[in-house]
Amino acid sequence: MRSRQWHPLNTVDRSRPETGQLVAFRHAVWRTVKVENSTLTDKDRDVWLERGMPDLDRWHQRPYKVTVAWVGGAPPEWAANGDDRKRGTIHIPAGDRQQWNVYPRGRWPQCSCCGEPVPCRGRTMSMYARLRPSSGAPKVPSRRHSGTLASALVMPSTTQSGATR
Repeated sequence: MRSRQWHPLNTVDRSRPETGQLVAFRHAVWRTVKVENSTLTDKDRDVWLERGMPDLDRWHQRPYKVTVAWVGGAPPEWAANGDDRKRGTIHIPAGDRQQWNVYPRGRWPQCSCCGEPVPCRGRTMSMYARLRPSSGAPKVPSRRHSGTLASALVMPSTTQSGATR
């Protein structure tokens, strides 16, 4: 994925979500309605052959699809066209190593300004704007940070006595 990968707060990475779990995807929260294996397309079959024809029932990179229902956050892309459907299907092709951001406790922190999962797009963009060097090229953190890096950057530092400097 891109270097500006989004890491929602309070999620854990899973290689495949389970039915009923809340997942963060494209700055929205979705409830997984159904997770099922897909039949192999010609392209998927080529990947399967390339990987040595592993047992399809246990192959971790088997193609699958996840039916999701929108819970909150950024509205689905199709809603811009006036479509009010709240469900969609995400297809994962063979060989893809999709990592899902799952809310393990079924609760998610929501931005009080825009309603997106934390960190929201506005917060993320302001964080990258502060990290940008004077040359104009974005400076990207070199490792994954737990929680929101933006909140760590704007929190005032404290002395040992607890006073804010």
